[in-house]
Amino acid sequence: MMDRLRTRARRILFALSAGMLLVPLMVIGPLKGASASGEKIPLKGIEERESDPLWRGSLTGAALDRRLKDFAAAVDRREEPALLFNNFLDHLGVKRIIDYMEGRDRSCHGVLHALGEVLVERTESLKTSMMLCGDACTYACVHGAMKRYFSSVITKKEEAPLLDEVSPLENGRGEERAKRRLRREVLSLCGEGSKAVQDFFVGNCAHAVGHGFASLSKNLSEAREYCALFQDEERRYYCESGIFMELRPMLERKIYRDGLTTAAKREIALRFCIQNSEFISSCLRFLLDPARGPDDIDHLGRQCATLDGKRRGGCFYTVGYISRAYVALQPEEINRVCGGGDPADRALCVSGLAFVKKDHRLKEKLARSCAYLTDARLKGICEDQHRRFYYQVDNPVMKPMFSDSTLPAQVGDGGRPERLSGPSGD
Repeated sequence: MMDRLRTRARRILFALSAGMLLVPLMVIGPLKGASASGEKIPLKGIEERESDPLWRGSLTGAALDRRLKDFAAAVDRREEPALLFNNFLDHLGVKRIIDYMEGRDRSCHGVLHALGEVLVERTESLKTSMMLCGDACTYACVHGAMKRYFSSVITKKEEAPLLDEVSPLENGRGEERAKRRLRREVLSLCGEGSKAVQDFFVGNCAHAVGHGFASLSKNLSEAREYCALFQDEERRYYCESGIFMELRPMLERKIYRDGLTTAAKREIALRFCIQNSEFISSCLRFLLDPARGPDDIDHLGRQCATLDGKRRGGCFYTVGYISRAYVALQPEEINRVCGGGDPADRALCVSGLAFVKKDHRLKEKLARSCAYLTDARLKGICEDQHRRFYYQVDNPVMKPMFSDSTLPAQVGDGGRPERLSGPSGD
């Protein structure tokens, strides 16, 4: 046990010393010509990004056109993303790769993680990589850059000195000291006053850090311990979501076997997430397939109704989440999808469905589904959740997912959720 503590303390301290882990992020300003709020990038930031040879690439004219066609063909045949970006990055540049991928799918989140990883490998600078990534594909490139940075500093842990010696470790004070240092760095990055990236919500930051923790530890329980550096439930939730997104392939191989039915996989996933996550929707959303029809939705809803407290809330939230594609095609079905359980359950289901990222491919279709709700209270909640953007914190509808003592949200006269008087889960 003591060897394990010593190893973990050394890892944390090294991560801090090899570039101070997350500090480079603090000097990055807005990353595009104009942010979602309309603020311009400082001229110096634009010049720095556009002067980087990786930004525009080396080809022009007919040679560029041919290489772009080759890139499109490689994307169509689903070439492995890291290999794809490594092969084309020097010729096309980051800008053309991002423009092409976002032109195909504005959200394009999963595939562009690899571009951020490739950029960190090439530049060996988290600051430069994030500057080049910007907010591409709902910050997927940034997430990948952070993930790779965590991994690369840890692989070199034997080559660099510790920031300072920790002694004695035997009574646990060393590990606690290391955790305090890591907490300061992480919270400075993911705090309300952070200037890391324009419009990079603190929940999004916590999610990206979760990717990094998972990449650092390669172990679910240890990565979740790192998420405890966030003292509030909401950022721990987003941190856990980054962990489960990162570890999803490994976890699916571990808990599923070939030939399982959808219903059997759902039951296995629910048991696993209850046992291995603080907030089960942070886990379930990455282990469940999208609902294909009413039977899938009703089955999960019945399972959710057997739970209580924040587990129940997170489960009903997941009902909405897995039903997004189904409701986007059949908007009137929102009443069926989110018609189960008590009022708090139904509110969470609506939130899971309508609370999406800014550039989510289904965002406008889901907005239209709100109009089909026959319950005026839920309709107000749906419209409110759709106006928000995923990763924003202080979402009152989600509070029952985070604490068993949180009371359900209501809709006031203005159509926005209000808190009932009573104990808070904050």
